[in-house]
Amino acid sequence: MNLLEIKDLTINNGNLKQFDKVNFNIDKNEIKSIKCTSDISDKLINLILNKNSFSIGEITLLGTLNHNFNKNILNRIGLYTLTDGLYARLTPFQYLSYFKKLYDSDIDIDYMLNSNGFDSLRNIKINKLSSSQQRRLSIMRVFLHTPDFAIIQNPFDNVDLESRILIKKLILEANSKGTGILILSKDIDSCFLTTDSVYIYEEGKILPVSFPEESTEESTEDTIDASNENDQEPENPDIDKKSDEQNDISNENDDKSMNISLKFNKVPAKVEDKIILFNPTDIIYCESKDRASVLHTVEGEFQCSLTLTQLESKLKAFGFFRCHRSYIVNLQNIKELIAWSKNSYSLILNDKNKSEIPLSKGRIEELKTILGI
Repeated sequence: MNLLEIKDLTINNGNLKQFDKVNFNIDKNEIKSIKCTSDISDKLINLILNKNSFSIGEITLLGTLNHNFNKNILNRIGLYTLTDGLYARLTPFQYLSYFKKLYDSDIDIDYMLNSNGFDSLRNIKINKLSSSQQRRLSIMRVFLHTPDFAIIQNPFDNVDLESRILIKKLILEANSKGTGILILSKDIDSCFLTTDSVYIYEEGKILPVSFPEESTEESTEDTIDASNENDQEPENPDIDKKSDEQNDISNENDDKSMNISLKFNKVPAKVEDKIILFNPTDIIYCESKDRASVLHTVEGEFQCSLTLTQLESKLKAFGFFRCHRSYIVNLQNIKELIAWSKNSYSLILNDKNKSEIPLSKGRIEELKTILGI
């Protein structure tokens, strides 16, 4: 059953198509994320909930065209936006109790508070909570009445690690109970935290996210060859001859030869008009981000011309593992392995940001074998 279905939605903004024949749907028990700006996510929310009108296309929510919404339909929907306010003078217990009564919910407030890190904060005024704790509390309210469908805007934006973990747990638990969920985020990494069904808003379209190794390998072939030209045999016969002569030198020159080979194991990254070469041990993890490969290193983030498939081949011998179709991780930097559900896993890394990256369920057994657990 499609909880949300958008058909041929077309909206013009002057000479630009803000939405160009958009088709998109979410089924029961499904989570989908869309990477888009806050402005576009605001417009999508208003369109879905019939707060803004349109003339071309249609939007159906819970089996009802959005212009036919009634109170019963709206009561079956959960919503969180960045502009949502909180009753600052209430405590978390009072806040959730108020909405429990409003929604006529039978949920156990004590259990919800305790399982989401509010056992010691239940009687603290909301205005005394951190912004991360307030965000967590607002999203707890979204699922208080077990909605059929929920829309959440930027749930992981500027929150601490504890809240990031607990918000993810909230979303996955609600989904396991049947709630279909649409996540709108301006950050592609956040989109992948709860689902592999990730889309991107681009030039009026909502398109499935593609990955460099699948979509750009041919188009970047020249760049890839150029960046790896040192890995190929030199064409100049004089150089070939010189190389052969060096290979016949006695063992006292072996160190020199080894230093030459080490150079080829470095990973290139481009910064403006410079090429920086990284040792594999300096790389924490690699990811596919906005259709490019990005190296996360001890010195920061750097874009790389190699695809993830090429990086995987180059780095495997140095203890790197393809944990997800869009991530490769340095095994030495894994601090925690978290199982959110039987189908959802994450890795917490020991870098300064305590980065969290997804682990595909099809890779879990292989990783356990490698780590000896």
